[in-house]
Amino acid sequence: MPAGDGAGGPGLQAVRRMSRWWDSVRLGFTVSDRAWAAECLSLVRQRMGHERRGDRIANAFWSASESELFGLYGQAALSRHLAQELPSPTEYAMRGDRGTDFPDLDTEVKTVPWAALEHFHLCNGGRLVVRLRPSMPKLTALCTYFVRSDRVYLDGWATREMLQRAPRRRYSKVGLTAAEIQYQDLLPARAFHDRAA
Repeated sequence: MPAGDGAGGPGLQAVRRMSRWWDSVRLGFTVSDRAWAAECLSLVRQRMGHERRGDRIANAFWSASESELFGLYGQAALSRHLAQELPSPTEYAMRGDRGTDFPDLDTEVKTVPWAALEHFHLCNGGRLVVRLRPSMPKLTALCTYFVRSDRVYLDGWATREMLQRAPRRRYSKVGLTAAEIQYQDLLPARAFHDRAA
């Protein structure tokens, strides 16, 4: 039963968050993955002329560049899990991912950074937030990049239909509407590989 529907209360929701955490899958994340992500971001920023401007702040903790880099970390780590080939940094800089990280699987990955120690994630959970657009991928995965330990975990995933039915959140500063699914309501990470493949 989805959290927030009046069932269970905070204690049960905390247990759900912890059980979701233990279901998370640690993904392989290598030095070469980190180098790929850094080169992609560098080439994109050169192409867009960002090197001539100050880096904007994406949120209270991370700059836009850091947020983009962490997203590429998740893409690189999940590509290994799904046995998908990454584009070259030059190709990525020229074309981007066109809204879908893994077009052959019709799959997108969203990666959120976590600055605190990993065990603090147990009590916090998280959420998958996806900007709504006319063409949504079949599957969207949620990964967490743990900054201190330099690790990437797959936390769960959602189908296109789940995102279409999910509660909406309005980001008034930028005028975007997004679908939001709480961490404990995502489908289990361990089932993702079979569904995506």
